[in-house]
Amino acid sequence: MSYVRSIPEPSSWPNPAQDYDEGPLDLNRVLLPRPASMFVLQVASDRLAAVGIRRGDRVVVDRAYALVPGALVVVASAGEHRIGIFRYVDQRPVIACGTETIPWTAEVEYFGTVIHSIHQHTRRREGA
Repeated sequence: MSYVRSIPEPSSWPNPAQDYDEGPLDLNRVLLPRPASMFVLQVASDRLAAVGIRRGDRVVVDRAYALVPGALVVVASAGEHRIGIFRYVDQRPVIACGTETIPWTAEVEYFGTVIHSIHQHTRRREGA
């Protein structure tokens, strides 16, 4: 038994982008490539507005990322989660949280590295 497959003739030039079609956008695949080590947090302050992260934004955090200087990280300090930039000041590790600098001590627990931030450009009005 043989099968005949018909291939439609294009009525115009082929789309040059057809070779780059990745299919439908899957935000889980894009934002959470390793879901077992990742979580999403909502930001509660504007301390990091200088780096584009504001109150109400969401950050995607990966616990499996290595801690490197200059990375935006989440730590637990004084009973709360804080987001800041990991740096060395005078060869000592610190977390820079806006205008505050937290020294890296035994009381500071590393939670993960921020790999994405999600910023909502419009805010819902009350009662809308």
